[in-house]
Amino acid sequence: MDKNKKVKIKNEDGQVEYVNIDNIISPYLSNTYLDDHILEQIKTIHEQLKDVLIEECPKISMLEHFEISFMRDVEPSVEIDLWSRILQAYYELQNYFGNEFEIRCLIFRYLIMCIAGTFTDKDKKRDDISKVIEVWKQIAKEQEF
Repeated sequence: MDKNKKVKIKNEDGQVEYVNIDNIISPYLSNTYLDDHILEQIKTIHEQLKDVLIEECPKISMLEHFEISFMRDVEPSVEIDLWSRILQAYYELQNYFGNEFEIRCLIFRYLIMCIAGTFTDKDKKRDDISKVIEVWKQIAKEQEF
């Protein structure tokens, strides 16, 4: 993200306004600037998941909002590693389940739920969910997550 780039935010009245990212003083942003190498990696990840993000995570579906989510991390490279693992699992699961849009959205949703640990014991007994958990655990183990 260009240091002078403006981002769209909602003000206290709920109105949308554009502000320069450098003017945002927020305890939630650990970094107000990301180097070009990091930005290129973020852009690559975003491009591969954009259509699914629009459906499943509309708050970070725009590239600028996705970039800001990395700015919240003290070490953006750690966040990039996590998203890279998500992509690896996402593509592996597409090979298993198929790549229709609805299936890709479900795969993404299940991966996020797996990472967050929100599946119930009953959920974990389902074949589709157990496959997602199995793939995620394998990728996490391989990459020491």
